[in-house]
Amino acid sequence: MKKILAILLICMAAAGAGVSCGSSNSSSESAAVSGTEQSSASAIEEGKKIAEERMRETLKEIPTIQQSTLPDKPASVSCDPEAEQALKECIECMYTSDAAETLKYFYPKSMYDGLISGGIEENFKKSGVSGTVVSDFSIDRCELLSANPWLGTIKQYFTRTAENYSVETVVPVMVSKSYETDISFSVTEGGNTEKANVTVIVTYVSGDGWKVIPLSCDQLSEAIENLE
Repeated sequence: MKKILAILLICMAAAGAGVSCGSSNSSSESAAVSGTEQSSASAIEEGKKIAEERMRETLKEIPTIQQSTLPDKPASVSCDPEAEQALKECIECMYTSDAAETLKYFYPKSMYDGLISGGIEENFKKSGVSGTVVSDFSIDRCELLSANPWLGTIKQYFTRTAENYSVETVVPVMVSKSYETDISFSVTEGGNTEKANVTVIVTYVSGDGWKVIPLSCDQLSEAIENLE
């Protein structure tokens, strides 16, 4: 895990931060970013705490969904080839490029410029490192999400992010298809190779293409259960 885990946690925390608040430069975020550079146990633990805190804040902004309406997970299906390609490119970009490029895989084009102007990039910092190689990418599980309630919740995720960064001219985001996926990959940097597994959502935005949300449905439902 080490540095790979820390980078994934920061992306999860920053995605959550986009829904719950604007850009932030708190000391806790600085500690998480430091974890990507030092790979220390204490930094990784701090990253976990930040991710959990951001997730709680994120879900406070999403309309409450009764647990009884959450569907059972369907059997694994074959992932759309274009969705698979978007996931692969997103992971590669996350580790080899800067935050601005990675964000193009996270948010619709209609929101992107406004989010960058609003400072969302500051939440992600720079995670990519020159010379890093991402390999052995695979989708180990792919589940098609039911329209109710997941597509509405995902739409709220984008809408709330736009509102919190004052993106006034955003075109309404229409989500037509989504998967929850387990993906695995290896990252090689400085001669050292680490393996990682992560669960994320990939969703099709009409007129824009596939976008990656670095959160799982299980994390959403568990947090929703605990909402007051």
